[in-house]
Amino acid sequence: GAFIDNLYDSLELTASIFPALLPLINIDDYERPVMALMGRLVDSSLLVPAAYETYLPKFLLEAKQDLKKQMIREKSRAIEKLKKEEDAEIESRYDREEDDFGNNKLSLYATLVLPFREQSPQVAPILQGLLQSSDKKLKYNTTVLLLRNKLSVPDTLLTYFASRDEFRSRLYDDLTQMGQTDKFPLRYKTQQLHAQSKLVAYKTYGRPDTLVFL
Repeated sequence: GAFIDNLYDSLELTASIFPALLPLINIDDYERPVMALMGRLVDSSLLVPAAYETYLPKFLLEAKQDLKKQMIREKSRAIEKLKKEEDAEIESRYDREEDDFGNNKLSLYATLVLPFREQSPQVAPILQGLLQSSDKKLKYNTTVLLLRNKLSVPDTLLTYFASRDEFRSRLYDDLTQMGQTDKFPLRYKTQQLHAQSKLVAYKTYGRPDTLVFL
């Protein structure tokens, strides 16, 4: 049932009993909820990697399989988009600007395997594959994960997300929480650009046709 959801209320207490809950990961009905809770604990530095190291081979294998599936989906999506453009079937900008949905499962795997990046040579290719994804949301979540763990990311990535209305304000907010606002590209650090980003990021429908500064 929902008892696992209630364990998020006090992560400090949950961390003390989590090793006893970990075997539930071997039961299909509990695998995803337990992994999600584990990811939150790891991300909050409340669970040491050694506590779940025996599951690393499983996570690495599944992460590589899911990454391969993600790449296939992205390639198919790109081919379909190209075909539509060639067939002149696109009638408006709303058809052209499809939202990226990210991949929560892959982002979770990245969180769980990241602490083992120096022990396992299989971790780096997975992270690199996520950073090269054409899914902007997945790429952004991976970038923030690396920054949160004090790891370097290419400046081109930060510039890319700062230049995009749908990510600019979110990036600045995330960097603020991490105490890393010095990494935010200065050319995009203006009130007008941030206001524009807020409007686009919190839209309740398709991308606005026009934004006018008054």
